[in-house]
Formats: sequence, C-alpha cells, structure tokens
Amino acid sequence: MFQDIAREIAKVKIDPQARMKIMRTPHGNLYVRGEMIRIPRCSALLEDFAPGAHFAWTFSFDEFHYILAGKAEVTYSLINDLYNKKTTMTVEPGDAYLIPCGAHVEWKVDPSGPLQKLCVWMPGSPAREMPPGTTGFVDDYEG
Repeated sequence: MFQDIAREIAKVKIDPQARMKIMRTPHGNLYVRGEMIRIPRCSALLEDFAPGAHFAWTFSFDEFHYILAGKAEVTYSLINDLYNKKTTMTVEPGDAYLIPCGAHVEWKVDPSGPLQKLCVWMPGSPAREMPPGTTGFVDDYEG
C-alpha cells in the first residue's frame, strides 16, 4: 500500500536561473520560476515580482503563500465584507498566509529587492487547462 502512495508523489526540480514571464503589469512583470506542479489534486509554483512592482489579483480558489525572499506590503479585502474593509500587512522571508477564495489582494513590493514566493492551491487546476509542455500561462502573455 505505501509503495502505491509513494508513486503518486510529484517531484519537481526547480532551475533557479529559469524564469518565464507570465504577465506584464503597469509596475513590472510577474515571473514564474522553474516548473510548476499542475495536477488535479494540487498546483504549485514559484512567483517572482520585480523590485517596486505593484500587482493585484482576485482569487477564484484558496491559495497558500510562503515568502522565500524580499519584502512587500500586502493589502486584501474579502468578499464577505463586500470588499469594503481593506487590511494591510507586511510580509518578508519566512512568513506564510492563506488567501481565501474570493479575496482581492494587492502586493506592493519593496524597491530594495524582488519578492519571491511559493504558491500552492488545492485542489489543483484541471489537467485539461495545461497544454502539453507548457505552464498554461506563458504562451498567452509573452508581451
């Protein structure tokens, strides 16, 4: 039984030099570093935000973030407050937080250096959304 479970572990070796731009923002680009785990049970990736970047996103799923490098001001609002209440926190290496489905989040990266974070969401994105050999994002946002 244990051997059957062990064969299901997804292992990814991340090349620290590999960066793929997935989105251009008015204040900098968002990059995915290395490969991404994208299976129906779990999706994970490393994101890099440039120093001084501003970026906002509304989440359609719960997502866990762990800060690996850099510092940022994170402002979020929740759907159950009708997005009327904004809360701001500062995140730096070693900090972790869970973003609930429906949250709107804005990051303002400190200009002293890039922000790198591990992002994990469960369940993962359906496999059909990822074309073979791609992340499912890069090809559409090379701009």
